[in-house]
Amino acid sequence: MRSALTALLVLCLLLAGIQRAASGDNQPTDTPATTPALPDADPVLEYVWLSTGDGFSDTKLTDLAADWNLRVDAGGYEIITANILMPQFPTDDFDLVWVLLWSSQTARDAGWDHWNAHQAEDWQASVAGVLQSPPTGVYSFSPHWGYTSPAFKLKAGDSFFSQFYFCGWRDGNDASQQAAFQVRYNEWASNGEPSGTYGYLTLEPHSALPSIDLVWLDIFGSDATRQAGAARWQGSELQSVWNTMVSCDSYSFSSTKIRS
Repeated sequence: MRSALTALLVLCLLLAGIQRAASGDNQPTDTPATTPALPDADPVLEYVWLSTGDGFSDTKLTDLAADWNLRVDAGGYEIITANILMPQFPTDDFDLVWVLLWSSQTARDAGWDHWNAHQAEDWQASVAGVLQSPPTGVYSFSPHWGYTSPAFKLKAGDSFFSQFYFCGWRDGNDASQQAAFQVRYNEWASNGEPSGTYGYLTLEPHSALPSIDLVWLDIFGSDATRQAGAARWQGSELQSVWNTMVSCDSYSFSSTKIRS
């Protein structure tokens, strides 16, 4: 996790628009951000926790997502995709999560600089009373895709399910056991229902998460695919291997892709 100061800064830039001391007119512009040509090609996945205000509604959120996409296009930000996640469990920490996949750390940094200089103030007015930023709650990861089914082709507007696992190694296990497990798991997944939309990835945190050794994310394109996968997984040999390897806390989200 990043420091509280950095987390607060990114939160404000993204969805509250409170700017740092910087030059610029702070108005929307069609001048794109400039990304330096550096050897930095690894994508960055950011999760931003948000609380909703009295003015929040599903319709308002849809409108804000459309507005945000226009701003991304105008700024020329290298955001590959974006999602909104709604927790399917009780929590006082947030009401939704805004997810951004940047093409690289360099592109991310250039994008935030441009946002702060040209779009932050106007965006603040747009989200006032609708989305609120907690003092902490921005987490960044390097994503590593494991397996995707042939039907895994989500596009903007699609709904899906996200299942996160935050895991610690059980005694005697480490990343080498994980690598061996993934080889077997990929083969097992590839022998499943080919028409089902399923994929998984592991997330490498940019700052250490206490007591967390592995972050695993399952993505299901439909509830039917999720239920079929759970039925096939339950009682399998691989489930036993997984339970021997790690101890996990899991969190489910209903999800919508807002950019592709």
